[in-house]
Amino acid sequence: MCLINTSTKLKTGMYKAIHFFFNSSWKQILVASIASLVVAGLNLSSLHFFKELVTAEQDDKLFYFGLIAGLVISSLIISFIVGKKITWHFEKILIECRESICRNILRTPYDDIKDRLSRIAPVLMFEVDQVGAFGKNLPGLVVSVAQTLAVFGYMFYLSWQLASIVLTLFLLITVVMIIALPMQKRFERERSINRTKLHTKLELFNLGYKNLSVNRKHGDHFIDHSIHLPNSKVGEQNTKIHIVIIVFEQLISGIVLLGLGIFFIGGQNWVELNQPVITQFVVVMIFILPSFIKIIDFFNQLKKVENAIEQINELSEDLDDSILSIKKHLVENKKNEPLISLEDVEYHYGKKKSGFNLGPVSFNVNENEIVIIKGGNGSGKTTLFNILAGLYQPNRGRIKYNGQVLCLDNITSYRDLLSCHFTDSPVYDDISYIPKDKFKHSDSYIKELELQGKTNLSFFRISDFNLSFGQKSRLNLMRLLLEDKPIYILDEWAANQDVHFKEKFYNEIIPRLKREGKTVILISHDDKYYSIADQVITLRNGQIEDA
Repeated sequence: MCLINTSTKLKTGMYKAIHFFFNSSWKQILVASIASLVVAGLNLSSLHFFKELVTAEQDDKLFYFGLIAGLVISSLIISFIVGKKITWHFEKILIECRESICRNILRTPYDDIKDRLSRIAPVLMFEVDQVGAFGKNLPGLVVSVAQTLAVFGYMFYLSWQLASIVLTLFLLITVVMIIALPMQKRFERERSINRTKLHTKLELFNLGYKNLSVNRKHGDHFIDHSIHLPNSKVGEQNTKIHIVIIVFEQLISGIVLLGLGIFFIGGQNWVELNQPVITQFVVVMIFILPSFIKIIDFFNQLKKVENAIEQINELSEDLDDSILSIKKHLVENKKNEPLISLEDVEYHYGKKKSGFNLGPVSFNVNENEIVIIKGGNGSGKTTLFNILAGLYQPNRGRIKYNGQVLCLDNITSYRDLLSCHFTDSPVYDDISYIPKDKFKHSDSYIKELELQGKTNLSFFRISDFNLSFGQKSRLNLMRLLLEDKPIYILDEWAANQDVHFKEKFYNEIIPRLKREGKTVILISHDDKYYSIADQVITLRNGQIEDA
């Protein structure tokens, strides 16, 4: 179960927030609530016996103290066991939730998710945690509510007049809370937005550390302008939220003190006060104060969780409707058809007239061919690469595999045939997703890519021993070779390799893949090696240039 499921989006509000947890965990919450009521009963019993302790004879005081200690220890043990179980239960929900959202994002068309990728990590870390914290507080809330109701009943038993005053103060504090918390929610939302921006800038700081470290002027400027603004905004929102909490807490204290003060000034004629009643009222008010704070904190958390749910919903808006699944499988080895064909394919960035336009583009890639795509910067190579990789869906025209038109119903099946290298592909140390029988050539690949002593494969994990950028690219190529897919699409793999490895890549590795029956599509600027290609496609300003 996750916050986002395949049937509906979680909406904001107390009902929906609580409904989520009861819908996914009602048995666990019921057990925890019953245990929490037992804890509340033990605490109230302790309060009752504390009254007996105060009035008991000296010889009986030790008995009542031991009784109270036993109740307190029992309450502590039950709270520990229930707290541990319910906390781990909700943590497992959060674990599943994060992984479920990540799976859904991977199954969402790249066009629909690419502009929101920078928000994924902050939302999955901060907002999902906020929702989880809210759920884990529910059993504690049950204890607080039960104790508060019981104590109010006891107060009315002692003196309905004094209890009415305390209840009036309680209701007045609730009204102040209802007025103040929406302001906090607005600050929480603004903080979430700026926290995402700050997270993005800090990631960029990490990626660009070497550049920023070498060029101190650039580094200082990046901190002063790129990091400072969202960092300051987060600090401002944290300050505002904290001020709201401080003012709210002081208002609560002020309302209680002023309310009781007004009563003692003008209320003596309304109710006859005596020392035992006042003493008992003071004791029960001290006892109920933590529970009252817990209830107030619940409403405080409620506004935070409303904001968190909004952030999660915004990230996942229309996600369920966009999730790709294999509804149709592609047919292999269809005769007399090109392996891949593009027919008048067009793709537009922004507005068609003012943005970049690719196409119309038409060409065929036959099985077991080597195809090289070349062109200057901004010619459309990467856009065409993303279309061939099934990441972009054409705005016009169509792309076929073995004569079958690719669409959202079968694009996942098409992607399963590809091994792709992107210019920003990271190194993945865990490659145990690759079938074990594919690793029979791993030693020869390590030798071929000259990575002996620099890496090894142990339990299907790649050990990275402080490799250079070019060596990391070779690690990525080794992973793709181990995948052993029928189609390889590689974007500028050799750009960061020395002359020796360029020679080996173009004259040994790629021809060997062709001999093994693979189809290889390369984006390359290395015109020295174009002779290995069965066809060379030249792009200029989004169009295929005639040979």
